[in-house]
Amino acid sequence: MNLIVIRLCGIGLLSLSLASATLAQTRIVDSLRTVLTIERNPEKRVDILADIAYELFDFDDAMGLQYAERALKEALSINYARGIKRSYCYVGIGYVSKSDFNSAFRFYRLSDSVKSEESELLTIHNHSMIGSAFRDLSYFDSAEYYYDLALKEAQAFRNPRVLATAYKNLGLIHVTRFRNVEALEALNAGQQYLNQAADPITQIGIWNYTGKAYTNLLQYDKAMEYFTRSLQLVKSINNNYQLIECHLNLATLAMQQSKYSLALEEAFEAFELLKEYQYPPQQAEVHQRIGEIYEELGQFEMAAKYLYEALKIAEMHNLRMRTANIYSELAWTYKELANYELALDFVDRSQAIQEEINNQHGISYCCNIRGLIFLLQKRHAEAIVEFEKSKRIREVIGHIEGIAGNVFNLSLVYEDMGQLERALALQK
Repeated sequence: MNLIVIRLCGIGLLSLSLASATLAQTRIVDSLRTVLTIERNPEKRVDILADIAYELFDFDDAMGLQYAERALKEALSINYARGIKRSYCYVGIGYVSKSDFNSAFRFYRLSDSVKSEESELLTIHNHSMIGSAFRDLSYFDSAEYYYDLALKEAQAFRNPRVLATAYKNLGLIHVTRFRNVEALEALNAGQQYLNQAADPITQIGIWNYTGKAYTNLLQYDKAMEYFTRSLQLVKSINNNYQLIECHLNLATLAMQQSKYSLALEEAFEAFELLKEYQYPPQQAEVHQRIGEIYEELGQFEMAAKYLYEALKIAEMHNLRMRTANIYSELAWTYKELANYELALDFVDRSQAIQEEINNQHGISYCCNIRGLIFLLQKRHAEAIVEFEKSKRIREVIGHIEGIAGNVFNLSLVYEDMGQLERALALQK
């Protein structure tokens, strides 16, 4: 998950070099556990327990939560304010890993309520985590509010690593909302700060989200360059969350370039990693990506199998944008299987959520799918209306590939209506 990678305790870990930071978490955790067995200072014990929890997140979330709860219990017993503030935040992170967002928000807000000296970094971290939780739930305005708040606090704090993380988070929310130019601006700002303070996790994030933005902008060579850099760095550390992200990104890029065998290979690399590390938003995305690739291969029964698995996870954890996107893919699948009634039902359900969360990219996709269903049903006038709606949205958000798709689909309508010259002009 998107943690700020700065340790907060007073036992010397803050000064770790990049080389030390890339040691496998298991070795660090073992060392911290050894220190814990001999440490008798109550406050330092809390710090060590929190450090262990931190190291376990993205590697063994369940165990990380257990250590965060131990840290909180000991901090409360000695009224150690800084330890309480930090532990509340880490317990919240543990609940996010289980997609128990109500509990996560409760602990994040408890962390926010604790007053402690020299806790600016803890506050920034906590606000970043609140933003990320809102992002997972597709409350994008709220996510952006907390990311902006964390950035303002980071600017006052003036730590390059913290500033880099804050800009990285803003870049991610912009990519998610298909604001690719704004995303690149934020990520470039983050990179400039990161060059002053090496931090592998934040660097991986910046490269991954930069690659996503370039993928959306159809600049595939640049996207591959950043994804390759990210994967190489991820392989030097033990972080299953980031490794899954890398394989998902490479699968998406390959799929968009019609390299379906490679896309499937990358997606199943991510799928295998789910046996070791399970974070519900990622689980849903991996299953969805495999379903999408099978769609492109024309294997619609197989596509539906993976999409329904993705949907089960997304609905269970109230992942609204993911649920809406899966509904769209199921609509596409059933369109191809000529079950138009079910396809329309799924696209309507998708669009209702996309409008609720104000995801313009998702709305345009729904309109495009509905237009294709209407075309297949010979409802030509209605198809034209949907394609034009989709095209107008895509022109606003700069979705070039999508605009081309709309124009081509409009040509199919006019071709089906026998207006061949108009169809040919659009195809040209």
